[in-house]
Amino acid sequence: MFDEKLWASWLEGELKNYEIELDEKSGYKRKRYLKKGYIHFDPKIWLPGRKDEIKKLLSDPINITHRAFYPFIKTIVKTPRYRFSEAKGKRALEHKKRPICYASHLDSLIYSYYGYCLNEKYQSYIVKNRIDKPVLAYRTDLGKCNIEFANEAFELIKRKKKCTAITLDIKGFFDNLDHNILLEKWKKVLGVEFLPDDQYKIYKSLCKYAYVNKNTLLNYLGLDLKKESPKPKTYIEPTAKNFTILRERNIIVRNKEEFGIPQGSGISGVLSNIYMIDFDKYMLRQSRKWDFEYFRYCDDILIVCDSPKANLIAHLAYSKIKEFKLQIQVQKEDKISFRKVGKRLCSFDARKLNKHRFLSAPPHRRNEFSKRLQYLGFEFDGENMFIRSSTMSRYYRRMNSRIDNTLFAAYGKHANGGKVFTKKLLSRNTHLGKNNFISYGFRSVLERNEKIRQQLSRHNVNFHKVLRRKNAIRASKTRKPIKAL
Repeated sequence: MFDEKLWASWLEGELKNYEIELDEKSGYKRKRYLKKGYIHFDPKIWLPGRKDEIKKLLSDPINITHRAFYPFIKTIVKTPRYRFSEAKGKRALEHKKRPICYASHLDSLIYSYYGYCLNEKYQSYIVKNRIDKPVLAYRTDLGKCNIEFANEAFELIKRKKKCTAITLDIKGFFDNLDHNILLEKWKKVLGVEFLPDDQYKIYKSLCKYAYVNKNTLLNYLGLDLKKESPKPKTYIEPTAKNFTILRERNIIVRNKEEFGIPQGSGISGVLSNIYMIDFDKYMLRQSRKWDFEYFRYCDDILIVCDSPKANLIAHLAYSKIKEFKLQIQVQKEDKISFRKVGKRLCSFDARKLNKHRFLSAPPHRRNEFSKRLQYLGFEFDGENMFIRSSTMSRYYRRMNSRIDNTLFAAYGKHANGGKVFTKKLLSRNTHLGKNNFISYGFRSVLERNEKIRQQLSRHNVNFHKVLRRKNAIRASKTRKPIKAL
């Protein structure tokens, strides 16, 4: 799998995650990791200083073939969101749970490199077989982001005018990928009868992966990371003896099923695309036969078709996905009907339109049938594109949480100085940061989207308003003078 050009290309991209910055307090230069950090069984790796060592490891397949990969650290990420509950008849709070697995720092670099190389093979395969158009996720050859993907889909609907958009969601995607099917498609993309030994070792490490539940490990070690200062560099010393003890206590668990790969490794994304090559090929062939548009972003499917064909085309997807031992969640299926009302293209809940006589309803009651299309974090009402309301709510929840944590540190026992340090807060929560939700949202304004501009216009005012209010409350509770902002 090693190739000098691929290595140079991967390394160039990976090195962007590391930089040297000047510490404002001490005046000394310090290392800064730009990608999300986490504690594992091995310490963080400073790639700029160890790139020759990593290259030597990757350049010899035998090193990978005989490698003992560390167990993943598994955690459940809960995303709160308000949704309409048919059971309760109103909007209610629910939590979307996603199991995320973190590879050790060295294993992560190995998976990332192999994922990069395999993605090049995959992209060549789908271009050669002319199935590249509908696949949007985990690709490096498109040069586009979700904003552009969503905008292109919405512009397509504007051109079609009277149509129906169907959104489908594959249930537990990564957790249900069949190992035999994955192996078959992997070999198909490479055009080989057998996987090379090093790639087969990667395949086995992902299918029969070992993992440790993060909370179980912390309880066993008696660690509370919120109270640990400084935080440990590793959970335990990664010795054979320590891992044997963890296995004997059933803290290290191995996936014994014939399906499921860890979501979160640097190669999982491209493997999910490889798994779906024949499904994409089938849906693309059907799209030419039945005249519809098909897009897939990982486990999210979007179909845009003529309204009378909507049920038939959805049935095609439901039937075909079973051949890949996957299942589409019926309760998450959505059908949005677009039609002209006067001079305006409007979006409606297709199910309600089928149950009620929309055209005979008086104009003031037609809003009861309205529903926006939700796709890739955005909403579309037939004319305008918006950032999804739940996404905006999540941004403000996280902003509040970050402000609370910053003020807690500023007024705590070990607080340094009479000022609240807001540089990091501003970088993560306002337009002053380069890679945060707000800057991402403002990039969509490049499409002259005034509705999104309006949604984001008061974010800075709201941020400072919340910060001042919470600062005053914290000072009052701790009976300390209000600190400068």
